Amino acid sequence: MNSTVPGSDDQSSGPDLFLIGKITKPHGLNGEVTLYFSSPHPVSLDGVTTLYFGRRKSPKTLRGWRVHQNRSLLQIEGVRYRDQAEALRGSDVYVDRNELGDLEEDEFYIRDLIGAEIVLEDGTLFGTLKDVVYTGANDVYVVAREEKADALLPAIHQVIKAIDLENQRITVALMPGLLPEE
Repeated sequence: MNSTVPGSDDQSSGPDLFLIGKITKPHGLNGEVTLYFSSPHPVSLDGVTTLYFGRRKSPKTLRGWRVHQNRSLLQIEGVRYRDQAEALRGSDVYVDRNELGDLEEDEFYIRDLIGAEIVLEDGTLFGTLKDVVYTGANDVYVVAREEKADALLPAIHQVIKAIDLENQRITVALMPGLLPEE
């Protein structure tokens, strides 16, 4: 289940912004910058026209982007020279959710899942989704449970049975051996 796509919890007035990564360095002499995605699930920038940079989330027009040797390279309007690109080094990069393409059927933005109540298949409340951890094999949902240690649930079809964003509810099946003895 590829259920998580990056998206920060940053809420501000205006555009619905997602933190997608950070500018790591300039690339070449013509103003391109290298974007390091903050998630192992990179966001496609196809159709995106504006990116927002730094703490102030300054809008800049995206002229183009490409993948080069497993990195994303961006061309930003007004950034034509290496020294201009250098000024963006270390900047967080945000995108407006409304400019992102549609998600696949089993994909969700992490920030839409955080805080959802986790219930067992019989309707028993299990906890609340606190965080999502990225691993090489699959994502892991960190579930806060009342008066118990957090539970770690793999985001796989055998465990995550249903996600109802409208009602902020995730239905799970606990496989034998999934939880430590309590």
